Amino acid sequence: MQPKFQDESPVNPFDMWVGANFKMKISNVAGFRNYDRSEFANAEALNADDAALEAIYNQQHSLKEFTDPSTFKSYSELNLKLTRVLGEEVKPVEDDSPFNDSPNDVQDPVATAADPVARADSDNDDTMSYFAKLAAEA
Repeated sequence: MQPKFQDESPVNPFDMWVGANFKMKISNVAGFRNYDRSEFANAEALNADDAALEAIYNQQHSLKEFTDPSTFKSYSELNLKLTRVLGEEVKPVEDDSPFNDSPNDVQDPVATAADPVARADSDNDDTMSYFAKLAAEA
């Protein structure tokens, strides 16, 4: 980490031999928690025994399951779900862009806002029609 002041030396807190512990200092500033005074302790080995360091190292867990791209939905899937949740109409778009990476040339949907007054009237809900009228006046 890069220190803010010249009298401090840079330290890699994740290094098991010359790393540093983090000292969290909490204070109340204007009624809220503040951590600005927190700092790293002096650099030192995590443990003097190499066998203990190796045991700690072997306890690490792989993060591959959390960073694997196959566990994430595509942008078009997420965008489609967002438009449905927001109550917008979904219309397919013809796109000849070379950057379209959709399989089988399926085009990404484009959201267009639905008419809130028409949607509220079709629901026959007094609350929704009231809010739709407010939105139309704004």
